[in-house]
Amino acid sequence: MPDRPDSIIFHIGVHKTATSHLQRCLQRARDPLAAAGVAYRGPADLRLPGQSLPARFGFGKHTQKGIAPVQALAAMAEGAQRLVLSEENFIGPLLRRPRDAETPRYADAGARLAQLAAALGQEVDVCMAIRHPLGFLTAAYSQSLIAGQIMPPQRFQRLNSASAVRWVDLADAVRQAAGVRSVTLWRYEDYQPLFPQIMTALVGPAASHVAYVDRYIHRGLSEAAVAAVLHRNKADGLNLTGQAARELHPVSDQHPAFSGYDADALAMADQGYAATCDRIAAMQGITFLRPGA
Repeated sequence: MPDRPDSIIFHIGVHKTATSHLQRCLQRARDPLAAAGVAYRGPADLRLPGQSLPARFGFGKHTQKGIAPVQALAAMAEGAQRLVLSEENFIGPLLRRPRDAETPRYADAGARLAQLAAALGQEVDVCMAIRHPLGFLTAAYSQSLIAGQIMPPQRFQRLNSASAVRWVDLADAVRQAAGVRSVTLWRYEDYQPLFPQIMTALVGPAASHVAYVDRYIHRGLSEAAVAAVLHRNKADGLNLTGQAARELHPVSDQHPAFSGYDADALAMADQGYAATCDRIAAMQGITFLRPGA
């Protein structure tokens, strides 16, 4: 059994860009992928105590004792030529502390990737998605309610400024990180039509083994669900969790998805997002997947 795979592909997210859907599709295809020489390791493997990437490869707070990085890599790859990792929490959390309000999102992503590549002793190919900044923040707000962090949307927006969502800076930091060989990037909004190309970037010729799961995995909240959470949590003894509200008022024709921004803010952000995508697509070392390209 070889000590290391020929290639390591790391899908780093980001959060709320259909990451859970992508992981579910890969997990369901795990056996045929393994037969084709591709080892997939996702959250089920990388979030157990002592099993995170920093712990496995010797640069975390809870590092595995007595296991050299080369041994950890061999154990993960299990003889496969291609090792595919997917763990969006590696580059930073989705929900942040109030004192982090103005810190750019995923500010340490490049440094963390360089640290991992150094520990692996091997270059890494990175795959990632970005999302319309206000759509990203709206989804993050829904997640905060589901996680029990109840606050009005206005307060969440003050603590999670759109100015801190700097996809150009993130893409640039990732592509320039030591040990990152290539970056493949796409827009969340193009995820479904690009699914075959995304899978090819991740698992190579074995992409035909990965089927698209035609359903949402972690859908956000509807306007009615958000209103229910905020209203019920004002009254003693009537607390309603975000999860329960999502089940009571799922997004549908009758219950449109929640949006915390008005039409003017969305239109202005649309222009900025288009310019962001063009700037990233022009960066050397980044393959920007687009429908029809």
